[in-house]
Amino acid sequence: MHGLLLVLLLGAPPLVWQFPGPRGAELQAALIAARGDAAEHRMNEDELRALLDAAPAPDALGCLADARPCADPRVEVLQLMGAAGVIVATSEAIDGGFAVTLTRAPPTEGPWKGTGATLAAAAEDAFGQLRGHGTLQLTTEPAEAAVFIDDRRVGDGSGAYPVGPGGHRLRVEAPGARATEQPFEITLGKTTTLKVTLPDAYGELALLLAPDGARVLLDGAPVADVSKPIELPPGPHRLRVEADGHDPYEDEITIKSRVRLDLTIGLQRSEEAWKTALRTPDPDTLAHPYYVRASVRLGSVLSGDVDEQTGRGDARLDLESQDAAIGTGGLDVGVGWRSRYLTVEALSLGFDSGGSAVDATVDGVDGRVRDPFRLHLRPGWVGGRYPAWRLEPYAHGGLVFTRETLDARTPTGEYTELSHWMVLLGLEFGVRYSLTPDFFVHVGAQFDFLPGERATAVLLLGGGYALELPSWL
Repeated sequence: MHGLLLVLLLGAPPLVWQFPGPRGAELQAALIAARGDAAEHRMNEDELRALLDAAPAPDALGCLADARPCADPRVEVLQLMGAAGVIVATSEAIDGGFAVTLTRAPPTEGPWKGTGATLAAAAEDAFGQLRGHGTLQLTTEPAEAAVFIDDRRVGDGSGAYPVGPGGHRLRVEAPGARATEQPFEITLGKTTTLKVTLPDAYGELALLLAPDGARVLLDGAPVADVSKPIELPPGPHRLRVEADGHDPYEDEITIKSRVRLDLTIGLQRSEEAWKTALRTPDPDTLAHPYYVRASVRLGSVLSGDVDEQTGRGDARLDLESQDAAIGTGGLDVGVGWRSRYLTVEALSLGFDSGGSAVDATVDGVDGRVRDPFRLHLRPGWVGGRYPAWRLEPYAHGGLVFTRETLDARTPTGEYTELSHWMVLLGLEFGVRYSLTPDFFVHVGAQFDFLPGERATAVLLLGGGYALELPSWL
């Protein structure tokens, strides 16, 4: 009613609409939707009643008071009440849709006819011609896209679409593509040009993560909510999942249009830094394959049978056993080669000596032995190593050729020298630590043994130098 009064005050008398025929109610609803903000068009009973309530009493009744007949008494009455006239809206079914005809009484202009695939489209076309319209010149990609203006489908693909003046909303849809919406303005009698290119329809990424609270980054940007599928444009994307105390997961994924990608990702707990370091060799441990080394030897010759003789005739001495261990000390040097897991000590030379006297059995009676001296030759020991961080645990072994000299006390109380050769088996276990690519230190344990011979146990402390052989070698 306020709109009607405003129209009256502005001097634009309203038009009253009538909808005869079987589709009258449907056509009325379509035209009410089409008129938009055209307040001068009165289309329903409430608006007609408001018009009559607001109209002043007429000063003259025109033909209604004269003897002459009225051309259309309905129109005459409405004009007396302040209306500009009547619009009669009719519709009919035609091939491919509907036709709507708008006829004005008194017939100062018109009629106006509109067609469309639906009654609503035909009503909008006819009303646009009545009121006047502009043109939306639209280009769509793909060409078969469906075109909607103000949520009503008006056609398919590119073309010129008549649209009433004012603001409108355009929506374009197509199978396999992502729908787009945008506002546009139409000016009466003018053409507005738009081009709409639909992107491929988005796909979805659904994630099931462990542990709870894991963080997700897609193409470097954090994802706020991973509890529901994430819409993504088709193509490759970089996915990263991370959580405190766990190793991150990172991969490139490919999203397909209108397809959901389901991923289950469980992060592994991170190892402590020292465990990771131990599992990864430091380059210094692998820098050079050849080495020379020197070691201090601290050990003992264990007790056991000797069964060695010395002297001649009545002076012959039979050393039957060494009855206690003898502490020794010494040095040795060696040269070798190593790959990542194999080690070969080509040759090592060393000696051990001791000074204290220990109990022994000599010629079947209690005696003593002292001053043992052992010279060792170890050729071609073979073994393995396992570089981890700067540490290099190793083990190798082979034959040991040993020349031993020691003094045995005779029953008369004098000492005489006894010498003999032994062939033993040897094993060495230890750990090297690479200080630099060239220098290392090591600690190890060495054992020489053979059934029927006295064994030795030695602690090794030393260092070495790693190198590359000159090219001329």
